[in-house]
Amino acid sequence: MVKTLQNLNLAQVYPAVSADFNLNTCGDPDCGNFGVAPDFTIPVFKGKNAAQRKQAASASIPALTTGLGSYTMSSDDHHPRISEVFEYAGDPVGWDDGRSMECGHQRGNSICNISFAVLSNEHFLEEYYRLLFAGGCLEGPVCGACGARYLENPDEFIFNGTHGKLAPGGNRRKAKPSGFRIIHRPCKGKPGARLSVSLDHQAQKEMRNNVRILRCIVNGDSITTMRRVLADPDTGKQIGVSRLYSRIFWLEKALLAFERAKPKEWKQRVEASDRFSHMRIAHDDVTISVNWESRFDRRLTPLQFSVSADIRSGYVFRIDANFDPNVDPVEFIQEHYLDDTGHPTNLRQHYSQKSGVTFTAPKMQFQRPSGRLDEAMLFASAEGRWRVFSERVQNAYEKTVNAGFALPPEAQEKIAEADDKRYQLDQIRQGYFGFHDKDRDFRGSFNGSVVKPTYTKAAHLACLRDMLPKGKITLVGEQEATMVRVVPHVFRDMINEDMFEWFVISFDKEVSAPKSKERMARFTEGLEALKERARAKLGDDISDRVLLEHYCTKRMSTACIEGRNGTKYSHAISNFQSRQFPRSG
Repeated sequence: MVKTLQNLNLAQVYPAVSADFNLNTCGDPDCGNFGVAPDFTIPVFKGKNAAQRKQAASASIPALTTGLGSYTMSSDDHHPRISEVFEYAGDPVGWDDGRSMECGHQRGNSICNISFAVLSNEHFLEEYYRLLFAGGCLEGPVCGACGARYLENPDEFIFNGTHGKLAPGGNRRKAKPSGFRIIHRPCKGKPGARLSVSLDHQAQKEMRNNVRILRCIVNGDSITTMRRVLADPDTGKQIGVSRLYSRIFWLEKALLAFERAKPKEWKQRVEASDRFSHMRIAHDDVTISVNWESRFDRRLTPLQFSVSADIRSGYVFRIDANFDPNVDPVEFIQEHYLDDTGHPTNLRQHYSQKSGVTFTAPKMQFQRPSGRLDEAMLFASAEGRWRVFSERVQNAYEKTVNAGFALPPEAQEKIAEADDKRYQLDQIRQGYFGFHDKDRDFRGSFNGSVVKPTYTKAAHLACLRDMLPKGKITLVGEQEATMVRVVPHVFRDMINEDMFEWFVISFDKEVSAPKSKERMARFTEGLEALKERARAKLGDDISDRVLLEHYCTKRMSTACIEGRNGTKYSHAISNFQSRQFPRSG
């Protein structure tokens, strides 16, 4: 029989709140708890005469009447788990891997009751900084005194000579500095204000070769093709693979820095002009299936790309994938879930009650260090690394074993160590956290880890908001379930200032081709008729763009589904049918 864990209250599990973001508040802009965190000082009345005592106390505590800061918590039964190892060996317990919050603010004669799953603000910030600095490519030099970054404020840094020296090479290369020094001018004289910077790549000086590399990358050419393209025309000598990768990574950093600098300059010009800015942004998701396997194994991993572009110009501001290439699954598991002696750690959360009783429970997804990532895939990839390692060692000594000889002691030791790691990983993965096997678990591993789409979506929108000038934003996109959870919080300040609009579009993706062509023909016919009437009255000076906007505006209405009896139903998916969104009709 499976037992259950002790009950937890919201104060015990509520995630830490950052200075600028908090994803765990009511998302209804019309609710008094919009952006308001739970107030754990509000007393809870239970037992005999609880209603009378609450009414008497409400005179001195208005929150008891209005519900300001009032939330309740319930279990999130979408991810049930069973722990049956370690302290639960022989006595398994069942628990829910997550919690939901419900707003208790008074709304007329009823309660708000907006419900949402608890997320980690720390995981969000981690993903935000990953996208902000392009996975580390745009971190650049940092002032040791104040933390200012060179790529953010290049005008504040001044050149201060060279540093070090590279010895002359055998190919007539002259001796040259290995790096240079810069000083953060506002912090000049302070410790850490002067820093040395070494160049990522110094051998590449000809721009035409950089253009060749970029053209090859765009065309999907192989490394072998790139080496042939960059070969010396006189001697035919090809560039080394390591140096070619160095050039590619250097080119990536340079292009990313350029793409970051130009929108920043545009933003500064717009804000300096004192003109009102109204940005209209189109947002959508693109799912791309990526194959990290060999040509014999075609199983794919779907990645979700968040794309945001300017509607007027078509300029794409950001494309972000829910994949972190800097996460090594094996190293991540060893760093966060195994101690120095190789024993499991960081698995359980400690709680205490008012009575002084303390107890532990398995960490939930928003408490675990791996909660930002797709944990089932992360653990499966780490397990696959150790499995592949054992297989390679055994294959390397296959001839020795076939000849009747035993494996060398060092090989046996390595295989035994890999088997121990796999066993520990399986204990944590399935025995404690309850991540069960899936077909994907037995595929080969790859570098990096998939990130949960909700965190990538929130971080993408936060980075987009930072890229745009101050003013109004109109966001246009499809019905995406993850948008409901994060948009009200990322744009909270702008919503409060009435500087944010959100238009949600639903496409009839199941319509037949003839029906679609018929609709397009009707639309084109009506638009052309409007153009003829408008230009007959107003002349040819009016643009097609203005007429198109006028034609669409006059014919736009809230999407709804009409039943057989003429009753209209909401066209919104379940996530958009909450009271925090406008109703159809």
